[in-house]
Amino acid sequence: MKVGTRIKYVVMATAVVTFLSRKPSTAFVQQSRASVATVSKGSTFLRESDNDNNNNNNNNNNQNEAERLRAQAEALREQIRKMEKDLPQDRRRPQPPAESTTASRPKPPTSLLDNRRVLVVGANGRLGSKVCRYLLRQHPELKEVIACVHVVGENSDTSRGYGRLSYEVGAEEGIGSIGPAWSSSDERTASFEFNVETMTDYNLQKLRVVECELLDPLQCNSIVEDSQADVVVWCATDFNGNRPRAVSGLNIAFLFRAVTDPTKGRVEVEGLQNMLGAIKNVRQDALRRDRLFGNNVDDSGSAVSTTTASSAVATKPVDVLLVSIAPDALEDFETPFGTFLDQKRQGEEMIPNDFPSLSFTTLQFARYEDNFVGEDIELNFETVDKKSNPDESNSRSKNVRRINRRDAARAVGKALTSPELQGKIVQVWTDELK
Repeated sequence: MKVGTRIKYVVMATAVVTFLSRKPSTAFVQQSRASVATVSKGSTFLRESDNDNNNNNNNNNNQNEAERLRAQAEALREQIRKMEKDLPQDRRRPQPPAESTTASRPKPPTSLLDNRRVLVVGANGRLGSKVCRYLLRQHPELKEVIACVHVVGENSDTSRGYGRLSYEVGAEEGIGSIGPAWSSSDERTASFEFNVETMTDYNLQKLRVVECELLDPLQCNSIVEDSQADVVVWCATDFNGNRPRAVSGLNIAFLFRAVTDPTKGRVEVEGLQNMLGAIKNVRQDALRRDRLFGNNVDDSGSAVSTTTASSAVATKPVDVLLVSIAPDALEDFETPFGTFLDQKRQGEEMIPNDFPSLSFTTLQFARYEDNFVGEDIELNFETVDKKSNPDESNSRSKNVRRINRRDAARAVGKALTSPELQGKIVQVWTDELK
């Protein structure tokens, strides 16, 4: 390298060092910072512009994709419509029903019997079988009807094959078959199959038949506990009219029971007492369980909501509905265990006096007359004054009151759904002769 060129580089390096070693002025620094900020803003603006462009492009792409999918879906729907038009009428897809605004709302209870179990004691009798029929057909909101029929022992004639109950509830109206009379005993049987066309409204799927000896407290307790009944309708009786069944019908089984065990008891008194005791025991056991697990219960042992106890009573049926007879309906009849009317009155007084924890309604029906008194006649209810003298009530009127048993069954259904009749003794009739 030449000497002159070396001197030139030395001079330039000296000038640079001198410039860098100088302290920059304030104006120079501010000007430099302003230049840097301007450059930064410019780069940020460029980046944001690029991002906006990218977002716009993405949005446009998404909109185009959505429009394409919508068009594809509509094309598929149109294709399905064309295919359904070509199908036969019976193979077309059923259209869903229009949504209702009230469909999601919980339905209020239909009646006091909504989702309840009713135990009908004496269900194979002339009145008890009609009560089962009425409850099954007129109160489909019931969960179950338990028909309790009387039985003395195995293969007893007193069960009568549940013939009256079977006839009343319509179990024999199905498609039947019977073997020829000349065939063997195994083939000479009758059978009935369910007929959808005629028996759908009978609600026979809610009927259960149980056997019970009412004079056995253990059997009564087992029946009440197994049935889980919410209400018991008592239609059982030892009398045919005002005479004991063993005397009026000359029934060998009843006569045998009366002779071999005369102190066993009476259905109207001891039998009712066994059933009421069973109901009380089951209610108390349920109450203990509910209290143990912290459920909200009322005094009867039934679970209730957060409402008051007084309102809870009006939202459930009575524990017991006792079917009895009016004092002036039939003449009195003397038996070895007391008179006919005396036994009826003992049963009526037993519930409020010996079982005060059970709610009840007692119906005193007028004279039963199925032949000369029509059906579906207006029901008449008259509350009995408990303080009145029975002799005075007998002499109050010489009119003869009567009622058809089908209307009596209707009165039972009405009493079960009428809270104003709870805790009362009520006389019921439809026809009155002066």
